[in-house]
Amino acid sequence: MPRYVFCVFLCLCIRFSSVFGVDDADTDTNTVQFLLKEFQSLRNRVSVLESFIEKQTEIIQVQNDRIVKLEAIVKSGRFNEDNLEELNYSLGDIEGGADQSRDNNTKTNPLEVDRQNTPTSFIQRKASQERKLKRGVRPAAVQPIAFYAYMSSTLNNPGGHHTLIFDVTDTNEGNGYYAHLGVFMVPKSGTYFFSWTMSLDSSSYHSTELIVNTQAHGAIYISTSSSKRDCVTGNLILKLKEQDEVFIRTSDDYNFNEIVSDAYSRTSFSGFLIA
Repeated sequence: MPRYVFCVFLCLCIRFSSVFGVDDADTDTNTVQFLLKEFQSLRNRVSVLESFIEKQTEIIQVQNDRIVKLEAIVKSGRFNEDNLEELNYSLGDIEGGADQSRDNNTKTNPLEVDRQNTPTSFIQRKASQERKLKRGVRPAAVQPIAFYAYMSSTLNNPGGHHTLIFDVTDTNEGNGYYAHLGVFMVPKSGTYFFSWTMSLDSSSYHSTELIVNTQAHGAIYISTSSSKRDCVTGNLILKLKEQDEVFIRTSDDYNFNEIVSDAYSRTSFSGFLIA
């Protein structure tokens, strides 16, 4: 780069010598001073360009490192948002330094490089796009935990302390509900909402309760007349630990006749993680 500046300076000397009609021996003082100013201006411009090229070289190196790391992550099958965040962080540090360096040169050097007329490099465009994407990235959504199941048929006179089997599962996000047991096994500690609905035929009554492990936490009771069926729903919110078992069973007494579940009214059990 210094050789380039010297050659430019030499060309300017020849050019202005011819313009002013003087040779090397009798170049006047004003011409020499003018050429020296032009030479200093060129040196300043070259200094700015050298700094810019140095930072671009650093960015290219970081980009190459990111490509190698991303290829390794993709091959291993362990790609996630944390990997992308970490790699973007390294790139952002280098780019920030490059931007600051250009800003500093602009403040101290009147001969700023005209960025508006300078084509934007591919790397600069990609870096800008990735910064925008990074700002817009949201944390990965938490795996939902929710279930809904119902009894496939009517249960006749189940008696006391009988676990109800809700054998048809419509929803089981998080795979915490076991339809063959009628039990929801808590996949993750947290606060949960539960709801269960009992549907009874005419001339029936039943009391049911929600059990966590061996402890009852809620109960509902319903009694129907001789002329119609009816239903009732119980709701509650519980703070539970991982591996706690939640299920519905009939109470010790107050149980008589059928618990209905058909296309007209379902006896069901549902729940989901709140937080």
